[in-house]
Amino acid sequence: TMAEEPKYFSYSPFGGVLNSGGGGVDLFFVLSGFIMVFIALTPTLTPRIGLWDFMKRRFIRIIPFLWAAVLIYAGLRVVGRGAFDIWPYVRAMVLFPIGSLQPNVAWTLRNEFLFYAVFAFSVLWLRQLRWLLLLWVVSPLILTAAGGRFGTDPLGELGGLVFHPMNLLFGLGGAVAALFFAARARLAKISPWWLMAALTTFVPFACACGETFQDLPHVLILAPISATCIF
Repeated sequence: TMAEEPKYFSYSPFGGVLNSGGGGVDLFFVLSGFIMVFIALTPTLTPRIGLWDFMKRRFIRIIPFLWAAVLIYAGLRVVGRGAFDIWPYVRAMVLFPIGSLQPNVAWTLRNEFLFYAVFAFSVLWLRQLRWLLLLWVVSPLILTAAGGRFGTDPLGELGGLVFHPMNLLFGLGGAVAALFFAARARLAKISPWWLMAALTTFVPFACACGETFQDLPHVLILAPISATCIF
């Protein structure tokens, strides 16, 4: 997609098929939901680690590398283009929920850490509020049914983050982990050819969705395929 911009090459290689690489974001978020449930909960879905230990591990694993990446990116921008607006870089380093980020791909980590916070609060800390996680996961569907719009008034930018369609992917990944816990012995008998078929199916559907990989229809198409790959 970036190669098509006039400031670069004004050309999209391979007929634009690589523009559909954004579909990998769906797979990444489903995988993230699976991993969080798998490492933080026991097979009976009770917490195996506490709230602060969970958040500390997530911080150590992600944030220092994020800081290094943002600083290097900003340094290269200074060398290549001179002065620039510093605030998008500051917002990226703290994953601030409102405003543009640089590099803009940091939006995925902003959504990721929102998931961590909701998961840790409602599942690892206040277990009686697990329904909050489920409500957060299905909130994009509720909002759409109510006529809301993501990232626009009256919902606003913050609401667009909190009720993002990608929430469904985290929840689906967690559901796959719960299913894995319940049926691990039987899953071991499944032929790996099913996995190959799922991965092969993922590609044309991602291409069919094009570049609109953040909207709800796209998520509803790629979510079950991504979950099948993780399964």
